[in-house]
Amino acid sequence: MINDNQSIFNPYIIEVYCINEKNVPYPVGTHFEERVVKFYELELITGGNGTIITNGETAKTSKGDVFLREPGTIVEGYSGYYFIVIMFDAFYDISRKGIYVSSSPYWITNEKEMLSNIGFFKDVPYKLTTYNYEIEYLFKSVFNEFIKKQQNCQLILKAHLMNILNLLLVSPENTIKRINTRSFENNYEIIKSSQKYIDNNLHKDLTLLDLAERCGVSKNFYCKIFKSIIGLSPFDYIIQSRMNTAKRLLTTTNMKISDISIMCGINNITYFHKLFKKHVNMTPANFRERFGFTKAKYKL
Repeated sequence: MINDNQSIFNPYIIEVYCINEKNVPYPVGTHFEERVVKFYELELITGGNGTIITNGETAKTSKGDVFLREPGTIVEGYSGYYFIVIMFDAFYDISRKGIYVSSSPYWITNEKEMLSNIGFFKDVPYKLTTYNYEIEYLFKSVFNEFIKKQQNCQLILKAHLMNILNLLLVSPENTIKRINTRSFENNYEIIKSSQKYIDNNLHKDLTLLDLAERCGVSKNFYCKIFKSIIGLSPFDYIIQSRMNTAKRLLTTTNMKISDISIMCGINNITYFHKLFKKHVNMTPANFRERFGFTKAKYKL
């Protein structure tokens, strides 16, 4: 588990690197020379076989292994495996900005280039093994998001990394029961596509039967696998998304509340008020007055 400093754990992703069958630049058996780890590293083995030596301990690698390294860790190895590695700081510090910008994120030439190790993962094994399809998906999502080099991507990257760490460290036993199934792997993309459809069509009358049919599965199975993957039932997810949309529109536009209700797929304004108050603990008008437009800027 992450230690007591986890209350301020707020990771900043510095670099993400991927080696696969198509881009591997060295032959099998190449010796990776000993190095001192510069940042925090989380490395997922995605295939192949090789060897990683961590602080003198030798481990054979196989698909699903995850290596967690803290700054100052001494590591070397022999190639033959494929991987995605995420390099990060435990929390962003502008005074370390010069360290984050590096042409050699793996190696240090002096200790001033290395992050200080403040013990966030002091009780965590350096190697964990998982056959979790979602963890691999999240690693790939971090890599794909990082290489876009878009502004303000850190929030997305941090969310993905926190999800990875949660699955690995917080509830691994639940992860195995909930995630490590053929149903999850076979339906993950389908359910994520369904989630995207919901997000883009909140104004419509969304029914479980229609959503299930779009995925080509029964209604009961759809509800079960949706909750397993997303963490909420389809109904709860739709309500949560509608309320989040309502809050955004209330605070960023001067639309009438009745129009916002319709845009959120709720045609009964009385029910919208009741639902909003239940989930936000205040009326839509009070929420807008407190966090967004003033009364002079909108009409009820």
